Amino acid sequence: VPTFIIFGWQDQNVSSRAITVFNLLSGPRKMLLTEDGHGFYIRSTEVKREKLRFFDRWLKGDARGVEEKPITVWYSEKGAVERIPDRVATYDRLPAEGTRYTDLFLSSERKISSTPPAGSAS
Repeated sequence: VPTFIIFGWQDQNVSSRAITVFNLLSGPRKMLLTEDGHGFYIRSTEVKREKLRFFDRWLKGDARGVEEKPITVWYSEKGAVERIPDRVATYDRLPAEGTRYTDLFLSSERKISSTPPAGSAS
């Protein structure tokens, strides 16, 4: 079944299993990962275009909708309603190749640091 997932990395979506589900899909799949959410995907003309290209390809056989990479990330969106990305990147998988994980800690001064705080975990 062709599946199009729209996933935001803010709010409650941070702990979502959307990426895990996406990686388990075996049929045609597409993910749009954005910093936006809460209904923008319903009113955005740009998102509608992405969905139509995907479904035209996999439901109608229109090869013009072929995507080379299944994951598209929109960075730094702007616009009050339309939400147009400043930068777009595409990936074959997530986490993306070259991803570097970094542990960060909240200090007693309420700052983020790469050094663990001294003392007990509490």
